[in-house]
Amino acid sequence: ASVGCCAAQSTRGGLIIYVVGGALATGGCLNDVWASEDGGAKWFCMSAEAPWSKRAAPAVCAVSSRPDVVVVAGGMGPAAALCKDVWVSSDAGSTWTELEQPPWANITGRYRSALLPLSGEGEDGIARMLLLGGLFIDGGEGGYGGFERLLHDAWECHLDLHAASRERMASWTCWGANSEERGRAWAHLGIESATAALEPHGSMLVARLPSRDFLSVAAAAKPTTGEEPICWQQAAADDQRRRLPTGSRDGNPEIASMALTYVRMSSASPQSIPRLVIITPAAVLLSGGGEWKRQIRFAMLFGLRFEALFGLPGALWRGRILPALFPAVAPSKRQTMPLATKK
Repeated sequence: ASVGCCAAQSTRGGLIIYVVGGALATGGCLNDVWASEDGGAKWFCMSAEAPWSKRAAPAVCAVSSRPDVVVVAGGMGPAAALCKDVWVSSDAGSTWTELEQPPWANITGRYRSALLPLSGEGEDGIARMLLLGGLFIDGGEGGYGGFERLLHDAWECHLDLHAASRERMASWTCWGANSEERGRAWAHLGIESATAALEPHGSMLVARLPSRDFLSVAAAAKPTTGEEPICWQQAAADDQRRRLPTGSRDGNPEIASMALTYVRMSSASPQSIPRLVIITPAAVLLSGGGEWKRQIRFAMLFGLRFEALFGLPGALWRGRILPALFPAVAPSKRQTMPLATKK
């Protein structure tokens, strides 16, 4: 089943997972909502039939600071009907409100889009999300024989959690100036939910673009210049010999799904070191601690510099300041230095 799903950190410390909609082997679709608050050990049906139409592959995102607030956007309904609507729930999927039609719906409906929580949820009650790409049925090149094309656009959503009118609680801003361009010429920059991820702090995007045999990264912020919605750069890697399979997405959905490269960020807890996971048809790759070691080494050198210039005790830097900068680093008892010493 091609379900929509997302995860968020629970206020109780566990992991909340939402599974929404999906497609049946018989050709039908679903509009149910399931949730787990213990990482998938136990599941609860939040809604057997949500008010939105039955669909597969919708984009789903939970608000990081309010994981009971869930947004569903787009999807594909029966007979390949593309959905253009957006719905929000404030009670973990039990009840839903349809929002005003977003501006990206004027371009095309879409499914398998990535909907990611951005950093910057403030005390003003505004939650930020980013809708990336997705797929549409391209009838301009070869008819409607199930030929899928990737979209490359990006739309930032501001969700006002305290809005007087729930139908108007979302506003959308397009990144870049060429959002309406689509089709084969732009498919090499396309993104779908499987191929993009957001690092835990919400400031960096990681993606596998179809035309590149390496991972790409970009700042999770609207570009200040240029027409491109996102300025992708090659990600630095310790082992440049590993290459990812390239090639535009095959128009046949079944063939394309078997050749997907999944990109995900994995973190056991907010204090743990996040790892990048890449799943290809041939292998599963997990990032090592190279970047983490570089950061620690830089921080240690920075501490030595402070000690030489300003007399800051090295034991204080290593025992107290360094663990504050890197929570996964446990302070050493031998390195811990009291702030005051009795004479």
